[in-house]
Amino acid sequence: MRKQKVERKGEKSVRNRTEQIQQRIEQMPESQRKTYLKASQGKGSPRNAIKAFCSECVGYSREEVTLCTDVGCPLYLFRPFKNGSQNQ
Repeated sequence: MRKQKVERKGEKSVRNRTEQIQQRIEQMPESQRKTYLKASQGKGSPRNAIKAFCSECVGYSREEVTLCTDVGCPLYLFRPFKNGSQNQ
């Protein structure tokens, strides 16, 4: 009985994750979807995951990722699209 309850909880968790991913995909530009899907399915590199996160954070604008000033973000030093003078 307990095992069935655990399995159902796990199934519900997977459904919620799938629904949440689908909602995000519907809201993002098509140009961002491939990177996001790879990252969310664990098929991409950690770099893809960071790129997807940063892009979503700033509203899918590559320029805004480059101009990011949130030095408190743990991904700040790893964000994509930064130029050489912004490395520190």
